[in-house]
Amino acid sequence: MRTAPFIITLTGSSGCGKTYITDRIIEFGKTLEKENISFKPKRHWKYVTRPYRETEIKDKNNKNEIDVVSVKSIPEDCEFVYRTYGDEYGLKKSDLQGYLNNGESPIIVINDVRVVEELKKEFPNKVLSLFLFREIIPDVETQKKIGQSRGGVSETKIISRFEKAVALYRVFIENIYLFDRVILNVPYEGTENIGKIQVEKVIRGVIDGKISLNKKVERSPKLFIVSGNAQSGKDDIIRAAKKLGKLQTDILIKDTTRWEEDGDDGEIICKYKPKQSLLEQYTQDYQSELKNFESEFSFENYMKNEKQKFQSEYEEKKEKFKDEEEFLRVKFEAEKLQKINNIKAGIARFWEVLQKEIEENQMPRSDNPDKKELSEDAYNQILLKYFDKNPDYFDLEILAKEKAKDYQTEISKIKTERPKGENNSGFLQYAGKDYVLYENNKKLYGKPIYYGYEIGNLINDWENRTKHLVLTASLPNMFRICREHFGKENVVTAFTYSQVSAEEHATHSDKVVGAAKLQEFDDILRYAYHIADFDYALIFAETSVVNKSGNQKDELVDQMFRLFRVYNNDQI
Repeated sequence: MRTAPFIITLTGSSGCGKTYITDRIIEFGKTLEKENISFKPKRHWKYVTRPYRETEIKDKNNKNEIDVVSVKSIPEDCEFVYRTYGDEYGLKKSDLQGYLNNGESPIIVINDVRVVEELKKEFPNKVLSLFLFREIIPDVETQKKIGQSRGGVSETKIISRFEKAVALYRVFIENIYLFDRVILNVPYEGTENIGKIQVEKVIRGVIDGKISLNKKVERSPKLFIVSGNAQSGKDDIIRAAKKLGKLQTDILIKDTTRWEEDGDDGEIICKYKPKQSLLEQYTQDYQSELKNFESEFSFENYMKNEKQKFQSEYEEKKEKFKDEEEFLRVKFEAEKLQKINNIKAGIARFWEVLQKEIEENQMPRSDNPDKKELSEDAYNQILLKYFDKNPDYFDLEILAKEKAKDYQTEISKIKTERPKGENNSGFLQYAGKDYVLYENNKKLYGKPIYYGYEIGNLINDWENRTKHLVLTASLPNMFRICREHFGKENVVTAFTYSQVSAEEHATHSDKVVGAAKLQEFDDILRYAYHIADFDYALIFAETSVVNKSGNQKDELVDQMFRLFRVYNNDQI
C-alpha cells in the first residue's frame, strides 16, 4: 500500500468539471481518513496574471478556498510557468515540495502538457496526471452561457475558451500516453455518480499499487485489449488495425455462437455464416445489373441527354480542355464510376435482404409494445433460410458443457462492485489445449451468446512475436486472465468512448443480437468501476469551430495508432 503523498494534476477544457472533481477528491480523503489510510488532498493555488472573477471574489469574501492568486506578473522564482487564454500562470516547486514534506497531496489544475511533463520529471513517481472529459465540445453559444455564469468573462475570452477546448482535445490525442487516467465525467442518466466513482477508484488504485505513477515503456509486442460500449468505435479500430497496421499488428480471432453480422470483417469466427448459395445468387444479380448498366449508360446517350446541362460549366472551364467532347467525357467517366459504386455487391445485397426480412418479421414485445423483436420460431426460420454452419467454428457450447464445473470455479474469481455484476468468463483447459471462454449477460432465447479463443498457442509463441496483438473484449475479468497468462507487462488496455445515443446504437446494430448488446449500452459504468484496470481511454468528440476534427473512425484510429507507436520496438 502506498503511504507517500503525491501530486494530482487535472487537465481539461472549461466546463469539464475540474472544480467538481477536486471537491470529490478532497471528500474522498475524508472517507479514507476514517479507514486509517493516509491520504490528505489539498487544493493548491496558482499565480495568474488576470483579475479575480466575480465568483472568485464571492468565494474569497466567504472565506472559501480558490485556486488562483491574482498578480500583475508571475514571480521570478516560479519554475513552472505557462500561458493559456491569454493569461500567464505560475507555480513554485518549493510550494509543491512543502505539501509533500507535510504528508499532503496537492491538487493542481494545469492545462499545459509541457508543465505536466516537467512536473513528472521533477517529481518522479509522485505525479498522478488526470485528463477530464465532459462531453462533445459545445458550440459558442453554450460556451457563452458557461462563461456568463462564472461572471467577469468577456465574450472575446469565451470564444477563446471555446477554441482552446477544441485545441486541448487535440493536445490530448497527441499526448495520450502522458495521462495516467482519463476521468469521463460525462452525462449519465443512471442513478450512479460516475464522476465520483472514477475519482475514488483512481485514488484507491494509486494507494493500493494497482496504478503506478512510475510509467515505464517496454518497447516490445503487446496484447492490446480494446473495450467499450456498442457503437463506441472499437470495431473501426479493429478494421483499421487489419488494413492499415498489417506490418505492426495482428488481430486475435475469436469464435462465437451467434450468426455472422455485417461488419465482422474476419475478426470473429461465427457458428453460422451466410449461405454460399445465396451469396452466389446475389453475386450473379450484381454482375447482371452491372452489365446492364454498362450497356445502357453509354457516352453517346450521355452526350445527347446531358450536353445542355453542363453548357455553362463548360464555358467557364473550356480553356482547360481540348474541346467540349473531352470535357463531357470527363464528366461521363466520373458519373459512371459513382453509379457503379452505388450498385450493391453480392455480400452487401445479402445483408440488405436479411435486414429487411428481420424487420418484416419482428413483433412488439409483450413487456414493451414500443419495442420489437423476433420470436424464437421466426429467428430459427431466418437462421435456416440465410445461414449455414461454419466448418471453421470451434464448438464453444461443448466446451462450456464439458467444463461446466471448472467454468463455475473461474466465474467465482470475478470480483466486482458494479450493480449489474460482470459477464461470465474464465480460463479452461480442454483436450490438451488452453482456452478462454466468456459470454454476454443477456441471453438469446434462453441461451448464452458465447465467445472464446485458444490462448495456449498465443502464449507459447509470445517470445517470438514481432507484432502487437489486438483483442476486443468488454470484460475487466478478461484483463485479469490475460495479465495472468501473458504477463502484466505485456497487456495494455484501452476503453473507447463515443457519445452515441441509444437510438443511434439501435439503428446501427443487428436487430437480433443487437437487442442483447443494447442492454450493455451503459458500459460507461463498467469503465467507472474498473477505471484502475484501463490503462487508456480513447475519446471521439465532434468539434465544430471551423471544420470537424474528423469522423469517429479517424479520431479513434489516430489515438490507437499513437499507442502502437509508443510500444513499438525496432522490429515493428
